[in-house]
Amino acid sequence: MRNWLATDSGNPCGLAMQALVHGQTGELAAARCILEKLEQTAGELYVSPAALAIASAGCGRFDDVFRWLEKGVEEHDLVTITVGVRALLPGFEADPRCHALLRRMNLEPEHIIATGR
Repeated sequence: MRNWLATDSGNPCGLAMQALVHGQTGELAAARCILEKLEQTAGELYVSPAALAIASAGCGRFDDVFRWLEKGVEEHDLVTITVGVRALLPGFEADPRCHALLRRMNLEPEHIIATGR
């Protein structure tokens, strides 16, 4: 996976996944560096709020995860909807904010969380 991610370093979603992998493997400094790069890029170009949410998850910034997902829902961002449907952020299902977001997207939280779709 790391080899694939390394070849996709210009794509915000690819970078976000790198941050998530770094965070999951305990490399928090690397995850934070990527998140900072994404935030800088977002100041100049469009970066999906879902990418920022994924990178924030890698850094353990859970309040920011939901802040970015909320923004994505408000913007009707396709990538954010995919994050909700595919449950790319395991571990967040128990948070009531996750259920509220899924309901705002007219999705059934219990079905999505149980099946991953």
